[in-house]
Amino acid sequence: MTHRSRIRHTPLLWLSLFLLPPLAAAEEEEPGFHWNLGVEYQHEDNVYRTLDPLAESDNIFLVKPELSWLALRGKHRFGLRYIGEYAWYSDVTDLDYNDHNLMAQARLEHSYRLASEFTLGYLKDHDVPGQTDAISLPLFEVNKWWDGYGKVRVSYGRDDSKGQLVGELAYHERRYTNNWQEFRDYDLTQATGIFYYRIAPKTRMLFEVDLLDYDYRNQDFFGLKQTNFTYRLLAGVTWEATAKTSGTFKIGYRDTDYDDSRMADLDGLALSLDGTWLPNSYTRVTFGASQDTQQSAQQLSNGYVRRYLRAGIDHGITARTVLSVKALYGNDTFDGPLDREDDRWYLRLGVTHSLRRWLDVTAEYRYEERDSNIDLYDYDTSIFLVGVSTRFD
Repeated sequence: MTHRSRIRHTPLLWLSLFLLPPLAAAEEEEPGFHWNLGVEYQHEDNVYRTLDPLAESDNIFLVKPELSWLALRGKHRFGLRYIGEYAWYSDVTDLDYNDHNLMAQARLEHSYRLASEFTLGYLKDHDVPGQTDAISLPLFEVNKWWDGYGKVRVSYGRDDSKGQLVGELAYHERRYTNNWQEFRDYDLTQATGIFYYRIAPKTRMLFEVDLLDYDYRNQDFFGLKQTNFTYRLLAGVTWEATAKTSGTFKIGYRDTDYDDSRMADLDGLALSLDGTWLPNSYTRVTFGASQDTQQSAQQLSNGYVRRYLRAGIDHGITARTVLSVKALYGNDTFDGPLDREDDRWYLRLGVTHSLRRWLDVTAEYRYEERDSNIDLYDYDTSIFLVGVSTRFD
């Protein structure tokens, strides 16, 4: 369990991947207590992510503490971790938030081939305006929610074995706490099974089955519930062809069936690509793609299909200074009475400089746009930020 992360806890995994920190190296954490702290100052010209005539700009001050503790008992690992994010807006105080992620984890090595991992967690978070499929209007505070979750993962075989079998069972209980969002409350039970088969020293084929049961607890204003069952059947490959190239590619079929016959079922292609190329010791190139079904944040709506392509370059111009460029294009399509389609663009340009081995300063520009064939969903926003963060090992 790592102790350091600069990933913003957005509800969207694809956006979190897009905002990965530059040149982050996987490090083995030492036992004991660890902490880090980040402080940011941002200026955003459309904090509600809404139509231009309604846009409001503001300044935001953020504090991001991280705490962790790790203990080793033989080959077993036990850890606790807390990640917080506290934000205060100068004028639009309805958007203030305090987010928390608390997690306990145990990884047990039962034998050379058999290992298990247990995770319990509590996440208090919010919907970032504009990043769900809902309309963004400057009327309310942000939608807030909490998620209590547990996960069990068992693996038989090792990464270097001819074959490896991995099974995972997870449960989430998500509840919304404001803005009449109770129709989005759900319990999620998820089961995943993956079989890896080695075809080369650094290349493995994989076969994966995912089962997701979304049990929505409340009806919306129109008497509908989004309760659905989704399964995915995937095949793919994971590779570390050389010391410079690694990644995972999966492709297959997905099917989402809604309990309420008034909601259209969704099926079709499922795809996932996540790769890294290191052409030299001071440059990292990342790339990715995805197509999958998403849960809707709107009433009288089923889910939608999200597709995205992303790419990024992190380049060290000196031993202490890294330039970063990230770009993402996404497309959301909706199978409903409005025949809606959204195009999304994200751009991030930044520079990070290490003042000390343990202290970084960052300056960054971000641009985000949603362009829909229904004008009410359109928005664009620019963010300028400066920040300081520690990097204690």
